[in-house]
Amino acid sequence: MARKLAPVKADRVPAPASGRYPDARSFLHALQDRICSELEFLDGSGSFRQDLWSYSSGAGGGRTRILEDGAVLEKGGVNVSAIEGQFSEEFMREQRFGSRPFRATGISLVLHPVNPHVPTLHANFRFITCGERDAWFAGGVDMTPYYPYDEDISAFHAHLKALCDRHGQDFYARFKSACDTYFYLPHRGETRGV
Repeated sequence: MARKLAPVKADRVPAPASGRYPDARSFLHALQDRICSELEFLDGSGSFRQDLWSYSSGAGGGRTRILEDGAVLEKGGVNVSAIEGQFSEEFMREQRFGSRPFRATGISLVLHPVNPHVPTLHANFRFITCGERDAWFAGGVDMTPYYPYDEDISAFHAHLKALCDRHGQDFYARFKSACDTYFYLPHRGETRGV
């Protein structure tokens, strides 16, 4: 019996409270669990193994999960980190922070399919706090097709635009422009991925 997958939604896992580091970590752990479960279902034969690690320059650490040699995914990683430490003086001057302590939580995905007609996907999202006042989200997502199909590229960008539009009508154009600059490969005269 085929199972229809539901999209990952914030209402399906506890949403982090504004500026609260432990809540962001709990949110990302639950999201990692959900993504790994769905990917194992889609793959049909592979399963994730988990490695725990500690942050050597401060406190905290992360959960690295890897699936290899699956039926759909040649290799996939879904990783979560939650660390605390001190920003360098140089970084603080560049960013104009008034406080050195930071907390950072994040999730990253790297999915390499077996089928070359299915694009590779990379994504990472971070929530960082610095002192009591400064907090921000960062990250990005890119799709790298080996054999580009216009309908895949259109669907990818339509989905990202719909997500951005929920938060600001100018976000998609701004962020796409930033990504096109960030992912540009000068030696090839093109962007990495789409």
